Amino acid sequence: MPWTGRGAALVAVLTSWGAAHADAVMPSLQSVIRARGAGKVPVGTTYSGFLRDGSPRTLFVTLDAHRCYLAAVAGAAKLERLVVSAHLPSGAVLAQSTETNKQIALPFCATDRGKYGLELAATGDGDFAMQLLGDPLPTAAPQVASAPSTPAAPTLSVREQTLEELVQARAPSATRVGAFLAGEGPEGTRLDFRIPLDAGRCYLFASVGSVGVIEQSIYLWDPSEERMGEVKGEAHPVYEHCAKVTGSYHLQAKLIHGGGSVSVGVYAR
Repeated sequence: MPWTGRGAALVAVLTSWGAAHADAVMPSLQSVIRARGAGKVPVGTTYSGFLRDGSPRTLFVTLDAHRCYLAAVAGAAKLERLVVSAHLPSGAVLAQSTETNKQIALPFCATDRGKYGLELAATGDGDFAMQLLGDPLPTAAPQVASAPSTPAAPTLSVREQTLEELVQARAPSATRVGAFLAGEGPEGTRLDFRIPLDAGRCYLFASVGSVGVIEQSIYLWDPSEERMGEVKGEAHPVYEHCAKVTGSYHLQAKLIHGGGSVSVGVYAR
């Protein structure tokens, strides 16, 4: 069944709402795009409209698989706060903004092609404008003379490629540490891994599941089994931790909603 979202209206025709309203917040939107949208290209048109306190609005967009995006949103002065969230075709939350202002840049990556939801909620009433940006689509490489063959890089699976794109969208300078981790099981399964971390380095831990895995959580314990933190109930959780001691840490991925197989990557900044 297609997801209908929690928004009160489909924001697919917001451009007809009026250029005068969009003009009021367009400078702020362009400021967000300049600051956070480097290297990305516009996807579709700029959407604008009016938000009321307690009445979220949702835009449904068809996104390409294995492509990362940025939702740039700006609100008018009368809005006290904006919250933007991206939803999978199943309705599960893929990513949600944490900014406490009215200029939002929400990065996220689409695992599969489908109709995703971008929900906007506000504290206060006022105008807004939004532009969706995406990674440039690949172009065909020109034909060149064959060079001496070199060993090919290992081919990544679909989930592993999604992990790479997800982490790069969050931390472009991060590099993977070691091989990918993997496991599978039904809903409620806990997948435990031991990973060596170095004191003074910061790491990102990301997990991507198969189609049946709707929500999962990531937990991390230090070598003494003291819990360092967690990210709970997300489709593609990413947790960041700066190690204070060197040793073997305990990483766990838990299947909260749905079952299947998952791939986990560890990255160092």
